[in-house]
Amino acid sequence: FTPQQIFEYDPAWRAKQIARLDGAKRGRDPVRVEAASRQLAAAYRERANIIEPLIGAAKAYLSIGEMTELLAGVEGWPELRRRHGFYIDEFY
Repeated sequence: FTPQQIFEYDPAWRAKQIARLDGAKRGRDPVRVEAASRQLAAAYRERANIIEPLIGAAKAYLSIGEMTELLAGVEGWPELRRRHGFYIDEFY
C-alpha cells in the first residue's frame, strides 16, 4: 500500500459508520440511556469521579458525542475545557 491508499478518504466508509451508529441508537434501551445520562451529569455536577458513569454511559450505548454534549450541557463548553485541560470540541 502507498501512503495515499492508506489515508484515502472513502465516503462509503463514513456512510457505513453513520448507519452503524444510527442502528445502535435505535436498538438501545431508552430507560437505561436516561439513567446513565442522569448519573453522568450528576457525577460531573458534583465534581465526583466520572469514570464509572462514563463506563455506564458507554454500556448504555451513548456515543462519545452524546457524552461530550451532556457534560458540556452541565456547565458549558468553557468549563468542560478548563476542567479537563484539552479541547474536546475540536473532535466535533
